[in-house]
Amino acid sequence: MQTALGNQKYDRLIKTIIDLNSAIADDPSLGKGFRVGHRKNFKELPGKPDIAITKYHIAIFCDSEFWHGYDWENARERIHTNRNYWIPKIEKNILRDNQVNKTLAERGWTVLRFWEKQIRKDIQSCVNTIIIQIEEQKKQGAINENW
Repeated sequence: MQTALGNQKYDRLIKTIIDLNSAIADDPSLGKGFRVGHRKNFKELPGKPDIAITKYHIAIFCDSEFWHGYDWENARERIHTNRNYWIPKIEKNILRDNQVNKTLAERGWTVLRFWEKQIRKDIQSCVNTIIIQIEEQKKQGAINENW
């Protein structure tokens, strides 16, 4: 299990998640007084989403490029040390992410995945994607008050 102590990449990812979480809650386009009820690291769902907007069944994952295999076909060639460990490890993470996506979709959840660098570069675009999904769920009447 990774801890925040002494690990700058992990610390940076956690800060990114916190920033995205705050940006969702504070975005004015949802209307005055609107608040998204959300949970961080929601353990009741497969994959433990970084943010779960339970009312609208939206699971949000903030994925680190290295651990989750961003541009994997090219990235795997850049791994030079301990390849026998890292390549299978990351490929297993990619498979697990795909299975989590499938399981959540089967349970009626919408899965949104953002790369860490995507959040850092343009957090508002990520927030807009989430807002669009919330609005879509509202139009469809897909609201769950039971969480």
